[in-house]
Amino acid sequence: MKTVVFDIGQVLVDFDWHGYVRSLFTDEDVIRRIEKAVWESRLWIEFDRGVLSDEEVIQKMTECDADLADEIRLAMKDIGRTVIRRDTAIPWIRSLKTRGLQVLYLSNYSYRLRSQNTAALDFLAEMDGGLFSYEVHLLKPDAAIYRALCEKYDLTPEETVFLDDMEDNVTGAKACGLQAIRYTGQAETEQALNQLLDFSA
Repeated sequence: MKTVVFDIGQVLVDFDWHGYVRSLFTDEDVIRRIEKAVWESRLWIEFDRGVLSDEEVIQKMTECDADLADEIRLAMKDIGRTVIRRDTAIPWIRSLKTRGLQVLYLSNYSYRLRSQNTAALDFLAEMDGGLFSYEVHLLKPDAAIYRALCEKYDLTPEETVFLDDMEDNVTGAKACGLQAIRYTGQAETEQALNQLLDFSA
């Protein structure tokens, strides 16, 4: 193995949408309806795709529940607060780089989320590069985004291992020829990664 590729959300940072919404609202019906407009409509991924403007996506969300348009806009105003820094991210990345590995990221991530909480992403400076979905208007597990990463960094898929907490994304990476491990917690995932790296050494 020559390269380790990380997903970001729930791997290198915590993502707590539910806690964030509950910091703004106490009415459980309102919370449920906001989550339905944002998550169950799958409009959140349009932020990650980066084709529509933020206002276009938010407007579509408010159309899912017009009576809560103001509340939906409030919830979407400061979504950077949903991302929580992990102290373990930088040491993990550094430990891999000391083994001579290239370390990249590949994440479904919006410009809005990235720009609102750069402090939680301080580990990016430790990495050798990567792709955010909004930059290429592609989303995991679309094969095109894995190919885009491989082309940008001249990766050999068989010499690259991808870590992600979503099974569909792991499956998508494997279908493109990458080695892939589902993140189930740092200790377990580090163990599985180390076994793979030692085996391929």
